[in-house]
Amino acid sequence: MSRSFYECTLDRILCFGRISFCSTAIFFVSIALAAGQQQQSGSPAAVATRTRQQLPSDLAKEVAGSEASIRAALAKIDDPALIAAVIPKAEHVLQIRASHQGDSWWQTIHAREDLADLRRLSAMPVGERASLAAAERAADQVQITSFSEGSKNDQVIDVLLATARTEGQILGEEHRWYAASLYRVGRAYYAQFRYTESESYYRRALDIHRKNLGEEEPVYAADLIALAELYNSTNRYEEAEPLYLQALAIEKRTLGEENSDYATALDSLASLYVAVGRNEQAEALYHHALAIEKNTVGEQHPIFATTLCNLGDLYRLMGRFAQAEPLYVQSLEIRKKSLGEWGGIRNRKPCISRHSRSGRRHLAISTGRMRAAWTTWHNSTRRWGSTRKLSLYMCKPLRLGRRRWGNSTPRMRRT
Repeated sequence: MSRSFYECTLDRILCFGRISFCSTAIFFVSIALAAGQQQQSGSPAAVATRTRQQLPSDLAKEVAGSEASIRAALAKIDDPALIAAVIPKAEHVLQIRASHQGDSWWQTIHAREDLADLRRLSAMPVGERASLAAAERAADQVQITSFSEGSKNDQVIDVLLATARTEGQILGEEHRWYAASLYRVGRAYYAQFRYTESESYYRRALDIHRKNLGEEEPVYAADLIALAELYNSTNRYEEAEPLYLQALAIEKRTLGEENSDYATALDSLASLYVAVGRNEQAEALYHHALAIEKNTVGEQHPIFATTLCNLGDLYRLMGRFAQAEPLYVQSLEIRKKSLGEWGGIRNRKPCISRHSRSGRRHLAISTGRMRAAWTTWHNSTRRWGSTRKLSLYMCKPLRLGRRRWGNSTPRMRRT
């Protein structure tokens, strides 16, 4: 799945306190054990989920073009002509994926769901299709307003709940779109620190995705990580750890290790590991994440900058200030080049998730804090002061949520 510019930058840059307390040894041993169990089982499903299933390069290019058209159509559900035009493409994509990757592979399941949704929308009464489109537009608008103004009022939740009700009534409460809307409600509650309500909606979305898409699925892994972060926010570390481990194992099998999403998960594990004092193992995970990001997004990407910043935080906490400061400086310079002097926040837009049309998480940062960071950096005279404050303002802005993003096109939250 592609990752949009904002998906790959704001989510990581504005992320605060991403966490993990599982050691590298535990992580890799757990994956090895899981692989061993699959090998012993010898079942077709076990073999299919052991490694990534890739299309031949020529077919991969063809499928990518068709899927871009499908995403565009699913983003405009009130355009029946566009929807009807891409149904043959969706049928062709499903045939290719099923024949080359198998019926149980997650991308084949997505293709099957896409085709079913397109056919359903094509045959849907005009009024129902218009109601769905209006509900989605309202949800998008309220989230954009909330993001740009830093609003946390209940109006956001009311609109998102109304959208979920509309989708549940028209599509059914077992539909993946309904699950994505439940997730958006959970994220809105999370942004207001209403963790009990947030957990309830997260779990409902997780259950629907498990039934519809299965557990060998990056979307399901994303849900697990969101729930793990909620547990971390409420100091429920023992409950968070197995969710992180399960999500990482899923992503390794479905996305592969050379993937920026996988690196982000490693970074989260490392950060949680820092929170519980396992600094040496956290350092190893940060370096692992940096190596992957260097090969995937490059050393001038804000994702890479954020991991540098997190590693700098670790060194600062360990009293290794001489190692921390150059990481902060390097991170800052990367962000200046890629997002502009003010971090791109003046014209920022909400992120889009792989199954949340208007953003799985809603992030906010104070422009004043960003300016203060620059003032601190340029005017500080003591190494401790500059390193500590640069970390505080630039690496740890206010976090209202987190998770990787799969696609820049709104309707890809459905896939």
